Amino acid sequence: MICNLLLDKLQIIANYGLFYGVLMPLSLLPFSILYKISDILRYVLQYIIRYRKEVIEENLKHSFSNKNNNEINKIVNQYYKHLADIIVETIKGLTLREKNILKRYKCINKKLLYPYREDNQSIILLSSHYNNWEYMVLSIALQFNFLCVEIGKKQSNNIIGELWRKRRMRYGTGAVNEKQLSKVLDKKTRIFPLIYMFLADQYPNNDDICYNAYFLNQDTHVIYGPEYLAKKYNLPVFFYYVNKVRRGYYEFFLEKITDTPRGTTYGYITETYLSKLSSQINSSPQYWQWSHKR
Repeated sequence: MICNLLLDKLQIIANYGLFYGVLMPLSLLPFSILYKISDILRYVLQYIIRYRKEVIEENLKHSFSNKNNNEINKIVNQYYKHLADIIVETIKGLTLREKNILKRYKCINKKLLYPYREDNQSIILLSSHYNNWEYMVLSIALQFNFLCVEIGKKQSNNIIGELWRKRRMRYGTGAVNEKQLSKVLDKKTRIFPLIYMFLADQYPNNDDICYNAYFLNQDTHVIYGPEYLAKKYNLPVFFYYVNKVRRGYYEFFLEKITDTPRGTTYGYITETYLSKLSSQINSSPQYWQWSHKR
């Protein structure tokens, strides 16, 4: 019993030490140094520990059966470089100030949402693990004069995860577990407008209630929750495209999927989302998260 309590305390000290003694100081370094670290990290991930290399190559070959091995290898190389950049950019995000995040992550047509805010109308924003999604979570409440909530799966309840969550939500973005979402929608959508942001390219928890689609040249199970909620609460749905302008700088623009979700046929919202996401991935495939089975 005493040994277990001691180990638990040592674990807590180690977690706080890692976060405040390593990650936070790293985040204070300038981007110029962090990107030098990224170049080293890329080499380590790709050639030393070979981080999920089989998963990455398998995903790419299934998604781009028309590409030869040289073309696949080129995307693999570009992906590892991007992945290392995302890691250091996420660490930098722990201390990135408002003006800097808005300079590096810009919405180029934010006025598209102004009428909805004026009409006290909540909306659903469908996004994905493409380019730097962490900066979108960090900045979305700054980008728009809306209350914003990120919808996601329940995270493991560990110290570093909780400390990180508080830092990424410090500019006003909220977070809601997908299992609690209906309660939040019932209470809050009728009071004031919110943006509900989904990273909708995650693998569904329940195959029995998912949507079956053909995505990136293969049969794919897709979460149906965003479309279900849009129809139930009659919430307009938008997708956003993200372009990487240069290293560390991104622009995104919004595109409406529907204003009248209840008037759409079954699967229309999900299929339209997948079509837009597929177009984005095909244009620059190295920026999607190939290291996970999505």
